[in-house]
Amino acid sequence: MQITNMHCSGQTVSLAAGDYHATIVTVGAGLAELTFQGCHLVIPHKPEEMPLAHLGKVLIPWPNRIANGCYRYQG
Repeated sequence: MQITNMHCSGQTVSLAAGDYHATIVTVGAGLAELTFQGCHLVIPHKPEEMPLAHLGKVLIPWPNRIANGCYRYQG
Protein backbone atom coordinates (compact mmCIF):
# COMPACT_ATOMS: atom_id res chain seq x y z
CA MET A 1 0.00 0.00 0.00
CA GLN A 2 1.25 3.45 -0.91
CA ILE A 3 -0.29 6.77 0.21
CA THR A 4 0.54 10.03 -1.59
CA ASN A 5 0.31 13.66 -0.50
CA MET A 6 -2.93 15.64 -0.31
CA HIS A 7 -4.60 17.03 -3.46
CA CYS A 8 -8.16 18.14 -4.36
CA SER A 9 -9.44 14.51 -4.24
CA GLY A 10 -7.79 13.99 -0.84
CA GLN A 11 -4.96 11.51 -0.55
CA THR A 12 -4.33 8.72 -3.04
CA VAL A 13 -4.04 5.14 -1.82
CA SER A 14 -2.57 2.56 -4.23
CA LEU A 15 -3.30 -1.12 -3.61
CA ALA A 16 -2.27 -4.25 -5.49
CA ALA A 17 -3.21 -7.90 -5.08
CA GLY A 18 -2.21 -10.38 -7.75
CA ASP A 19 -3.39 -9.02 -11.10
CA TYR A 20 -5.66 -6.40 -9.48
CA HIS A 21 -4.52 -2.79 -9.02
CA ALA A 22 -6.59 -0.04 -7.41
CA THR A 23 -6.10 3.68 -6.96
CA ILE A 24 -8.45 5.04 -4.29
CA VAL A 25 -8.99 8.70 -3.40
CA THR A 26 -9.96 9.57 0.15
CA VAL A 27 -12.55 12.22 -0.75
CA GLY A 28 -15.73 10.18 -1.15
CA ALA A 29 -13.75 6.92 -1.10
CA GLY A 30 -13.81 6.99 -4.90
CA LEU A 31 -12.02 4.62 -7.23
CA ALA A 32 -9.73 6.69 -9.43
CA GLU A 33 -8.70 3.47 -11.17
CA LEU A 34 -9.36 -0.27 -10.84
CA THR A 35 -7.74 -2.74 -13.21
CA PHE A 36 -7.46 -6.50 -13.62
CA GLN A 37 -4.60 -7.70 -15.81
CA GLY A 38 -4.30 -4.14 -17.14
CA CYS A 39 -7.97 -3.87 -18.18
CA HIS A 40 -10.04 -1.08 -16.61
CA LEU A 41 -12.97 -2.25 -14.49
CA VAL A 42 -14.23 1.30 -13.82
CA ILE A 43 -13.91 4.48 -15.89
CA PRO A 44 -10.65 5.96 -14.57
CA HIS A 45 -9.88 9.56 -13.70
CA LYS A 46 -6.72 11.36 -12.65
CA PRO A 47 -6.58 11.24 -8.84
CA GLU A 48 -5.25 14.80 -8.57
CA GLU A 49 -8.36 16.15 -10.35
CA MET A 50 -11.95 16.30 -9.11
CA PRO A 51 -13.83 13.69 -11.19
CA LEU A 52 -17.21 14.08 -12.81
CA ALA A 53 -19.88 13.10 -10.30
CA HIS A 54 -20.29 9.53 -11.57
CA LEU A 55 -16.65 8.52 -12.06
CA GLY A 56 -15.29 6.16 -9.44
CA LYS A 57 -18.58 5.70 -7.61
CA VAL A 58 -19.79 2.13 -7.37
CA LEU A 59 -23.15 1.26 -5.79
CA ILE A 60 -23.60 -2.35 -4.77
CA PRO A 61 -26.20 -3.77 -4.75
CA TRP A 62 -27.46 -1.82 -7.75
CA PRO A 63 -30.55 0.08 -6.52
CA ASN A 64 -32.04 0.39 -10.00
CA ARG A 65 -32.01 -3.41 -10.41
CA ILE A 66 -33.83 -4.29 -7.18
CA ALA A 67 -37.60 -4.64 -6.76
CA ASN A 68 -39.18 -1.33 -5.70
CA GLY A 69 -35.75 0.36 -5.85
CA CYS A 70 -34.78 -0.36 -2.23
CA TYR A 71 -32.91 -2.89 -0.12
CA ARG A 72 -32.11 -3.53 3.52
CA TYR A 73 -28.66 -3.32 4.99
CA GLN A 74 -27.91 -5.20 8.23
CA GLY A 75 -31.53 -5.92 9.02
